Amino acid sequence: YVRFGVLHFIGISTFILSIIAPYKSLYPFVLLFCLYLKNNIHQLPHINSIIDTMLGTNITYNMLDYFPLITNMPMVIMGMMASNINMDILKNIEFLNQKNILTDIGNNTLNLYTLHVIGLILFYVNFFTKKI
Repeated sequence: YVRFGVLHFIGISTFILSIIAPYKSLYPFVLLFCLYLKNNIHQLPHINSIIDTMLGTNITYNMLDYFPLITNMPMVIMGMMASNINMDILKNIEFLNQKNILTDIGNNTLNLYTLHVIGLILFYVNFFTKKI
């Protein structure tokens, strides 16, 4: 089952980090705070089973698609920091500033992700449910 999957993580982390996004000087402090929480994750108190699942503390479920906030948020913040550092460099690369297949894929990522899941379901139904 999916309790807090990749799309949940993307939505919640985007919402949380959109608060600090304009303040680039806060990125290192938020990163250090998240790394502190990540390193002390087992010492955090039990809040609620839903919140614990979202944060990644006191897990009581087996899950297939699981991206807890505390363990994955530092990677997102490091990505935000790296994108700000490299933005000037990337603006000078002509290939990246043109419309191409990468921009089409990037603009349709959620649709492609959904089609991928539907494709896997159809594959499963066609090949694994037929009686021999």
